[in-house]
Amino acid sequence: MNRLRHVVLLPIAFALAACSVNGELAATSRTNANRPGPSGVSGDLYVASAPNSSVKTWITVFSGKTYKRLLTIPTHDNGGTGSTSALIFDSKDDAYWADVYNRTIDIFPPGKSKPSRRITWGFAAPYAIVMDGAGTLYVDDLGYYQVGYGASAIVVYPSGKTIPSYTITNGITSPVSMAIDSSGGLFVSNCPSCYGQYSGSQASGNVAYYPKGSKSPSRYITNGIAAPRNIRLDGAGNLYVANDGVYGRNYGPGDITVYAPGGTKPSLTITEAIDGPYPIAIDASNTLYVGNRQTNTVTEYPQGQSSPQTTISVPCFPNNLAFDGSQNLYVMQRDCGSSGSIPTGAVLVYAPGGTSPIKTITQGVRNPDAFAIAP
Repeated sequence: MNRLRHVVLLPIAFALAACSVNGELAATSRTNANRPGPSGVSGDLYVASAPNSSVKTWITVFSGKTYKRLLTIPTHDNGGTGSTSALIFDSKDDAYWADVYNRTIDIFPPGKSKPSRRITWGFAAPYAIVMDGAGTLYVDDLGYYQVGYGASAIVVYPSGKTIPSYTITNGITSPVSMAIDSSGGLFVSNCPSCYGQYSGSQASGNVAYYPKGSKSPSRYITNGIAAPRNIRLDGAGNLYVANDGVYGRNYGPGDITVYAPGGTKPSLTITEAIDGPYPIAIDASNTLYVGNRQTNTVTEYPQGQSSPQTTISVPCFPNNLAFDGSQNLYVMQRDCGSSGSIPTGAVLVYAPGGTSPIKTITQGVRNPDAFAIAP
């Protein structure tokens, strides 16, 4: 399902200023994670760490069955907490790692520690990436690191190519998240306030929709939108928007607005137990999970419900969520204090319906800013 390839990232203005996270939100949710894959990578967990500006960055690969560390992939020598990244998999189980700081996208074959290809052409800062069912890669290019320095765009690459086929600029204003529907249409959440633009008619942002192959949006969603930091689609095509509230100034509380396929007005607004919504993920039963950064909680909402069914308390900032093929919930934590000068972090694993982790993964994980589960 294409919705499972979405990746969302924390705006760079916040990442650089507060070192608060990631190329965020990362999280790809995969319902086919148990499908047999080449080199035995099916269900394996890839975690990208970016501890600080004085050490290297790396990706650690863990077994999806035992959670033991299998492989460490060195990435760049000059990483940092200001560096954000994104991770997704294609249908061949190749891992795509986007590094906004070093302006590269590396493609790693299954089980390999060296990239087979590197994409450097067509963007200034690859902030988020998604892929459709045909393998077309969409890159959220945030432009340069400060508002007003270089235009942002969505850059589109045919399957397996390193040169883009076209670039979308019409209707793109400070994009932070993308999602692809079953027809191949692209949703883009534009969030100027996520980049520090708190005033003006565009500050609240919007979600733009582009039919497959189009460079111009066919519609905008503005009703119910206030700093749309993250978007996801469920299996029925409903769009979920995590609104940061108060134009994204980190003192929300914000809300979740839900839109029926083709709709521009919310069919449901969720506010109960929402406080600083950041990552959102949807499981195979279309249950919504929301990571709340102000309360360090993950709240679970059955489809169509506005009250949480379950609340999970986590030790620190839940900045990424994903599901494996058994519908275990993975919660990536960042900014959990420090070990010496290196910020720590962890990946917590919860059984379906559970509120206590069945596994806490910390070995080789330092200030993680993206993760993904191999299909």
